[in-house]
Amino acid sequence: MAEGELSRTERLALWGLVQFPEMTDKTIAEKLDLKPSTLSQAKKRLLERGYYSTVRVPMLHLLGYELLYLVSGRLNPLVPFETRLAVDMELNGRIGENVYAVTDHSQAVSIALSKSFVDFQINKENIEMAYSQLGLMEGRSFSYALFPFKISRIFKYFEFGPLLRQIFDIDTADPSIHSIAPGSRNARLTKVEKKVYYGLVKHPELSDAKLSSLLKVSRNTVAKCRKKFAQEGLMKTIRIPDLKKIGFEIFAYSHAKFNPGTPLSTREKGIDLVKKEPSFVFVVSSNMESAQLAVARNFEEYQRVRSELIRFYRKHDFLMHEPEMLLFSIPTMRILKNHDYSSLVKKALGI
Repeated sequence: MAEGELSRTERLALWGLVQFPEMTDKTIAEKLDLKPSTLSQAKKRLLERGYYSTVRVPMLHLLGYELLYLVSGRLNPLVPFETRLAVDMELNGRIGENVYAVTDHSQAVSIALSKSFVDFQINKENIEMAYSQLGLMEGRSFSYALFPFKISRIFKYFEFGPLLRQIFDIDTADPSIHSIAPGSRNARLTKVEKKVYYGLVKHPELSDAKLSSLLKVSRNTVAKCRKKFAQEGLMKTIRIPDLKKIGFEIFAYSHAKFNPGTPLSTREKGIDLVKKEPSFVFVVSSNMESAQLAVARNFEEYQRVRSELIRFYRKHDFLMHEPEMLLFSIPTMRILKNHDYSSLVKKALGI
């Protein structure tokens, strides 16, 4: 397995960097009982070999956005994959509100955010007309799972720390999961704060010093703004491991609709089950439906996790019908959009 290519120290460092993305390297080293120099060297090797990337996720529901939604669907298998891939990349960049999207030879799923339901409807029509006119869509429409921020909970947003802890067999207490609470508001930022906010999202890999030089503001201003955004919950830093390099094979999307008599408050045990299972890295839910992204090292592992959850839901009569499922092979799937939030931030901030 690919994870065997990493030394014990590198596995520990990778887990620490992913689990504690908001902490300084010095604090992470202390938590891992490593010398700062040892962590620094391991971090350098991991970055050079592409084992993880850093992303700053804007909390757009606090900047006026109202809706998170997932789009999924089957694609025309008669169109050659490489031909469709080029069109997919162009369409995602031109008309989509997508921030994350993956595809393979016959299917695709994406996560998108919209400022309003009207904006969502416009984007939906643009996407479906474009794909239909080019003969890329199988069927007449894609499927949509809509989650208004005011009435939904994001329980996991690309949380990989617990998963790495499990597969690397790291002996530590269960890591905490940080959910994104419901609600929305329109935070007020100054002109300089907007500039720094956009820069932090656009260039998450840059140090404060390098970003200050790029933005032509003082280093102290960048540090002060970054601290303010963190304190007010306007931004969330995450680290994404390269699943293929670590040896994962299955990427799964599921969308479930629930019986009207089983709102979130009555499904707490089911939510806890999903939150505690490391394979689920993205989980969003409202009273009537939920969507998840899960990863597994092989099909048997995925089946075990899925069966456990489906048995629980059936036992309590939660499901309206069988969840929609899409399975992707991580070695062969392609990422069309990889946590690209910058264009939406520009729109939200009016810059």
